[in-house]
Amino acid sequence: MSSLPPKLTTFSDKPHPWEVIIIGNGPSAICLSFLLSGFRPYYNGMPHPVPFLEEKLNNLKNKSIVEADLYDLAQGLEGRSTNPIAVLFDHLLHPDADRGAINSSLLHWVQEEEHAIPHIVLGKWAPGGSWQQMDGNLQTISISNWMELPSLPLNEWLKSKKDQVIGTNGRKANRATVADVPYNLSTFYSFFFTYRSSCIP
Repeated sequence: MSSLPPKLTTFSDKPHPWEVIIIGNGPSAICLSFLLSGFRPYYNGMPHPVPFLEEKLNNLKNKSIVEADLYDLAQGLEGRSTNPIAVLFDHLLHPDADRGAINSSLLHWVQEEEHAIPHIVLGKWAPGGSWQQMDGNLQTISISNWMELPSLPLNEWLKSKKDQVIGTNGRKANRATVADVPYNLSTFYSFFFTYRSSCIP
């Protein structure tokens, strides 16, 4: 069964003021637009390798992660960033990734239109921003599953588009190419945004 959520419901064609203008349409801008479009993360109930974090997540009941005390959830967690909120979301999106594990995300994204904020995304190129201008044959520094977007696992997307690349050492490549990133963004963009909705290229 596909992990891709349904296409974003379009807004009215009637003119309305934008509350937020996002300059640039690279990965960060597209993810910000996704959040401003009313998509909110919920704990999906899957077990987490850190017991005290799993206990806190279970106590959220049906409340979105963003409605919780994020600093409390992040307390005691270790990661690559000095920002505790970034460490928390790393733990939720990629549990045990720092140890080389490839585990499923613990987040389920739900669109709640009452939380949507009217906004527009302005970009010089197609979705992907400066990634569109880079040498597509280069490989990303980060492993491929760290490059994914909300609700669209990059590894699954790569498998749906092409056979997984086998390296010269006989192992499956664990990194995406630079060309994969903007194509992945375009797929994500086409599922969640339309030219008449909350995001315009």
